[in-house]
Amino acid sequence: MTNNPAICSLSSEGFTLLEVITITIIFGILAAVAVPSWLGLIQVQRLNTAKSELFQEMRIAQQKAKAERNRWQVTFREENNILQWRTDASSSNNICDQTTGWKSLDSGVTLDEDNMTFRSLDDCWRVQFDDRGRAIGADGFYTGRITLEAQNINEKRCIYISTFLGAMREDKNQECE
Repeated sequence: MTNNPAICSLSSEGFTLLEVITITIIFGILAAVAVPSWLGLIQVQRLNTAKSELFQEMRIAQQKAKAERNRWQVTFREENNILQWRTDASSSNNICDQTTGWKSLDSGVTLDEDNMTFRSLDDCWRVQFDDRGRAIGADGFYTGRITLEAQNINEKRCIYISTFLGAMREDKNQECE
């Protein structure tokens, strides 16, 4: 038996190769399970934030239409795979061609065009409010739906304008179809 302290300390400190491999495998499994869930959660949060922004902007356009006794509109378009929107008095139909005044949403959020019920102008969608704050839908009625979806996950969020008076509500997933 040796009395060398250097040899004794080597055998009692640190981890063995087997322990290091085991810990690495455990962390790898945890990461493989947690990362997709975390990324999905982030996408849902981005979708909820985008819906809230648009809902608020539609309320602002509705209030301005009532206050100014003039038509106001919120216009949506996708430019370079980014959903953009703008709010202004609806004096012309060629809003889509304008290059300034557009605000962008998160790049992971798009319009679900199959579940939209408002007017489409060229490459834009428009929600108009008349001088009483009522939404003017594509069919002339005062109801409609804007539907957003997140990329890479099966989540949808929608904004309904559901009454003659322009009442708005929010919904998600199957209720948006």
